[in-house]
Parts: sequence; C-alpha cells; structure tokens
Amino acid sequence: PAYNLLPLKLYPYALTFSSRGCPFKCVFCFQNMYGPTFRANSPKRVVNEMQLLEKLGFEKIYFQDLEFAIDNKRVFAICEEILKRKLKIKWHCNARFDDMNDEKMLAKMKEANCILINFGLETASKEVMKASNKKLSLDKVESVVTILRKIKLDFATYMLLALPGETKKSIRETVRFMVKNNIGMGGGSLPIPYPGTVLFFKAQQQGLKPTWENIGSLAGKVNTNILHKVGGEKNLYAFVWKTFFEEKYGKTYYLKPAFWSLGIGKVLSKTVFIAKKGNFRKVKKMLKGKF
Repeated sequence: PAYNLLPLKLYPYALTFSSRGCPFKCVFCFQNMYGPTFRANSPKRVVNEMQLLEKLGFEKIYFQDLEFAIDNKRVFAICEEILKRKLKIKWHCNARFDDMNDEKMLAKMKEANCILINFGLETASKEVMKASNKKLSLDKVESVVTILRKIKLDFATYMLLALPGETKKSIRETVRFMVKNNIGMGGGSLPIPYPGTVLFFKAQQQGLKPTWENIGSLAGKVNTNILHKVGGEKNLYAFVWKTFFEEKYGKTYYLKPAFWSLGIGKVLSKTVFIAKKGNFRKVKKMLKGKF
C-alpha cells in the first residue's frame, strides 16, 4: 500500500491481514468476502510489512485475519522472524480457542510482542453450537484460558447472541461457563443473515425474505424467538448482564458490595437521581436488572 499518501498520524494503530479465508463453516460467518479457501502470506512477507509499519511510526498492529493461528508452524515462524529482526512493534489478532492449545506457541507469541488475542466463544451451549456448526471443545477453551493466565497474555472473548436455537436457558449456560472460568463479559452482538451464509438460507426457509436492504433488521431472528421472549434487543443485553451478575454474585447481587465495586457509577448515579424524584419502584426495578 502507498502508506506515504495517508495521514498516518491520525491512526492510533495499523490494520492488516496475514491471511484470507477460514476452513471452518459456521452458519453465521460471511466467508464469501474472503473467498472459499484459506490462503496465507509467508512468515517473511508478514514480518516485512510489520517492519515497514514500525519504520512509519506505528506502535501497534491489529491482524484482522478471521483466524490467525490455523497454521501453528507459520505463527511460530512469524514470531521467530520478529525476534530475529528485533522489532518492537506490538500486535494483536483473532483466533479460535481450539487452534491455540499449545503453550510453547502462545509463550513465543508473547515473547514476540503479542499483547492480546480475541476469541469468538459465541456460545457455550452444545445445542446452539450444533445448530450453528460451531465446532468448539469447551475443554480446550478451559485449557487455553489456563495457559493464557499462566503466561500472562491478555485475551478477550465475544458472545454472539440469538444464534439458531438460542433460549434463555442456553444464554444461562454460556454465562455460567464464563463465570466458572472467570472469563470477563466481552462484546456481544447479534448474527446477521448475510447473503451467501447458511444463516441467509435458513432465513429464506423461515419466510423472512432477507435482502441486502433488510438483513440488519433480521439480526437475531433466524431459527430463534429469543428477542420476542425478552422484548427486544435492548432487553436481551439487559438479560445477559442480569444473568451474569446473578451467576457471579447470587440472586441478590444488587445488595453485594462486590457488585457495587465494579465501577458502575453511572448506574448508581441514575438510581440516586430517580430516587430523589420519589420513584422508588423504578429504582427497585433497575437494581434488579429490569431496566
């Protein structure tokens, strides 16, 4: 790329790809934009670009590959090349838990300035995994989390809510798994039935008539009625957080000091404001997670 034509000082970090595509076939993944096969740059080609970005003044790189660690040998070689050239630029990437169950490789990634790995957990419900073709071993998730904590390499996990087969029960299963393994609540989103995905064809079979113009409005509505059950997207996220707090602190989490020590001052200040107005019934609902 002609980086010299860009106002580089406006960008806090660089975005790039070291590979394209993914061999897995999750029903929600918009793989068409990357092509049907997995292709990857050589380790030297990847590090050449990293070195260039460092010379241009970037301090961080985000590899936007769908799955950075499909080929563990390639990842190890990339790290070796970074260390060989003594690069200082930091980087983070996306990966699947089941491709990262190698302590030696993870330790090498940290040594080579990897500061964060993003994982798409999506769900911990076996039924939802099966319906979404998300082939993931929860045992491996636990194993990788243990390794990451041992070597002190940061990670983030993401949930994909309202996948096919999603229910309140399956959400509780996912949240319970995250609490059990002390996995923080990362970003959550709804699956969009993009044209070309299996989810798109499922939406057609459901009679939803998806098009490029309306697919956003169909997010989270394919083969599940969870949004209807909870009363919409906003209430779904409220239900997830309420479930998280209940699993972590108990049903009366809103009475526990540990809950209020989480830095939720905005919620607290809002309840105080409403209380001053005399609407204590609304305060009670808020503190019980019914907002």
